[in-house]
Amino acid sequence: MKFQESLDAFGREFITNFNLRYTNNYCKPADLSKKEFIERNKGFIDVSIYDFYKEIDSFTLDWENTKGLPEDVRGNVKIIPADLSLSDWKGIVYFENDSPLRFFKILDQFASEACSGYYTTESKMESSRLIFYYDFHDEPVSLGIGIEGYIQMIIQSKGYLYWPKVILDIRKKSQTAQVRLMQESMPQIFPSFNFDDFINTYEELVK
Repeated sequence: MKFQESLDAFGREFITNFNLRYTNNYCKPADLSKKEFIERNKGFIDVSIYDFYKEIDSFTLDWENTKGLPEDVRGNVKIIPADLSLSDWKGIVYFENDSPLRFFKILDQFASEACSGYYTTESKMESSRLIFYYDFHDEPVSLGIGIEGYIQMIIQSKGYLYWPKVILDIRKKSQTAQVRLMQESMPQIFPSFNFDDFINTYEELVK
């Protein structure tokens, strides 16, 4: 997957959509210093995370609807730079020195109360290839997809704020308020959005 090309094309979708107002939409390529940083740390991360950060420094997207829909019907993606992602998250992600979560690193800080992330190769408990949803309370939950699938789902979901949680609710066959809100509201903002296609794309990625 060509991450820069895919995210740049995705960002252009928002320019002429008058059902929303976006305040941030930027894909920053990795500069030499960031490429050197990820090269020095490649032994601690899966090759897929390494490949992503060799190309991309960060990606941000923030949009809100202008259709009078609930405030939660909005989009937010905040993929943070590698040096921040691989920093020590003590006091935020974990608190005890021997916690398994010391190996969990934030990738997408899309909300103050939730994020998506990955485990470093130092973890003996979880796959370093997969992306996890974490609400800062319970244990991180695997989304069953790697970084390439995660980017594909960001694009498919239009960066909808809680799309990872919607996916997990669907997997549990739980028709939550969050599921219904996305299902009913997104076609009003993006006429081409189809909730079944969103789910089908995910199911294809986890096969």
